[in-house]
Amino acid sequence: IKGNCLPGLFISTGGNPKVKNCFIHNNRWLGVLVANRGLGEMRANTIFENHEAEVQITTGGNPHVLENIIRNGNGCGLVVCDGGFGLAERNDISTCVMACVQIADATSNPVLKENKIHNGQTYGVVARDQASGRLESNVITKNKMAGLLVQYQADVAVVSNMITEGHGNGVQVTHYGKGLFEENTIADNAAANVQIESESEPVSTAEEPDQGRGLHRHLLHGERRRRRGGQRHHAER
Repeated sequence: IKGNCLPGLFISTGGNPKVKNCFIHNNRWLGVLVANRGLGEMRANTIFENHEAEVQITTGGNPHVLENIIRNGNGCGLVVCDGGFGLAERNDISTCVMACVQIADATSNPVLKENKIHNGQTYGVVARDQASGRLESNVITKNKMAGLLVQYQADVAVVSNMITEGHGNGVQVTHYGKGLFEENTIADNAAANVQIESESEPVSTAEEPDQGRGLHRHLLHGERRRRRGGQRHHAER
């Protein structure tokens, strides 16, 4: 599926196809667009070199995106925005010009599980603009900037991920970012493994500091501030 002016694949208005073993590439807009409560299963496809996002889920779209190779994007690899949902599971997402994964706006709430998100030219995963969602058991590695950037009141659950070997920070929480971080391995990043800026308030269940980087103090400070405000979220380094 290639060379289209519109998305290579457009699933909309309750459409529920199974798309398997396709090559979706070199389209002049998006590779795949799932919108207007579209569903479907996309499995074992190779999606690459489309003009903007390789896969975009929006306006109530809720597909199962499973075991695809999503690579060499001129924009983002996977974008969930404007009320998108979806389960993205066991995909290999890499080498995108923009973030490999971007979750944006307060009504978006995807689940990303057991994906490998790597070698992005900027960030591995960006969550912003009050977005929620869950990142569980992903490997996020070797991205040029932060492996995970949480900003502008995004409040994602980040559980049991490996965030390693980035060229920048492992996790960066900034501009009033929030989050529930628990049981992650964040190590061997070129800058700080975790950077929490003063106006952000993630909360951690972790009790042991990352030796030599002084991160534990900042996260505990965020935890105390949330508890004084009557909220009980949890986040990790």
